[in-house]
Amino acid sequence: MLDEAFDNDYLIYVVKAGDSLYSIAKKYNMTVDKLIEINNLKNNIISVGQQLKVIIQNDNAIPTGSTCYGKDYKEPTYITYTVKRGDNLYNIAKAYNVSVESIKTLNNLKNNDLSIGQILKIKEVE
Repeated sequence: MLDEAFDNDYLIYVVKAGDSLYSIAKKYNMTVDKLIEINNLKNNIISVGQQLKVIIQNDNAIPTGSTCYGKDYKEPTYITYTVKRGDNLYNIAKAYNVSVESIKTLNNLKNNDLSIGQILKIKEVE
């Protein structure tokens, strides 16, 4: 899956785990204030999978035909879990020795609601 796509004068960047507005702005030679402005953000909170516009500049545009990743890049794989009746984020997190917040972030969950059959990414396989 690509983490960038072109949209006229902007590049669409898909937020990954570990990203911050600062790291994205730095990567694309922008200020955090400009990143907030062009994306109409109300605060500094971003979530995995969120799409952000970044300004295309000569020194940050990806040449046509190139890839977004280095030659040794491997797509991350995850331990996944299928939600069953009676499950909640706390019990799932405890079973896998991770935090509730890490599961919410990795799955772009806005609240603690789960659905039976929902597949959750739990943690990246090293």
